[in-house]
Amino acid sequence: MIVFTAIALIGTLSYFYFILYILSGLRRLKPAEGLQHYPSVSVIIAARNEATNLPALLTSLLSQDYPTEKLEILISDDRSTDNSWEIIQSFQKNSAKIIGIRVSEESDSMTPKKNALSQAIEQSSGEIIVTTDGDCRVQSTWVKSMVEAIGDKAGICVGFSAVE
Repeated sequence: MIVFTAIALIGTLSYFYFILYILSGLRRLKPAEGLQHYPSVSVIIAARNEATNLPALLTSLLSQDYPTEKLEILISDDRSTDNSWEIIQSFQKNSAKIIGIRVSEESDSMTPKKNALSQAIEQSSGEIIVTTDGDCRVQSTWVKSMVEAIGDKAGICVGFSAVE
């Protein structure tokens, strides 16, 4: 019984020490100062047979909290057999920010997804390129948070977007 009590006491103390350690680290965090400069951003998406997911993704990308004139969305339709291309064209007609690219042939030197991404990147004009997949959703602050995370010193940044 004494051994069990000692183990429980050590576990409890360790847990509280860990919580205090985390809280002290959180107190040292400085709040984000926000962006002083808004670089142009190209959002790149390679999509294949994503007709069921594209409307929600494109809607979430169009609702970004980022200057409209600094954002472009390039979506590369990688030989879809569903109506993905029609959905892309529909969104493209309603927003100048969306640029649809139709990939019709496979590359001999790249996988299909790399080829689709490469074709979109070649046509992009943003200072920063961020990518997501056709089955993801992004919050309205996604682009802004990615730009803040990259800052002036980073060359690459990996972030989170939910898959639904």
